[in-house]
Amino acid sequence: FKELLTHAAKSLKAGGFTEVILIGDSGGNQNGMRDVAAALNAEWAGSGVRVYALVDYYQKGRVAIRDYLQKTYGWDAATVGSHAGTSDTSQLLYIFGDGVRMDKRLPN
Repeated sequence: FKELLTHAAKSLKAGGFTEVILIGDSGGNQNGMRDVAAALNAEWAGSGVRVYALVDYYQKGRVAIRDYLQKTYGWDAATVGSHAGTSDTSQLLYIFGDGVRMDKRLPN
């Protein structure tokens, strides 16, 4: 993953981009994005090109969605769920409904 991000960022730099933003929607990707941004920013110091790892997109968004569902609907943490739980599934249904195999869902 980090190698992919590194090469993608280097390609963008070669194409003239001066700001590269890394955004991930998985908890497992956050540290890798931070590592790549730090390494490339050190390598490119003084070049005018910066890499940003926007981990708040995932971290704060995840917390905001959980808090909203708990406060608005009174759901507990187990009902909101985590990976492939109610929150993830509802987001995927909204943006790509065919990506959810409704026949494979488990009851809440």
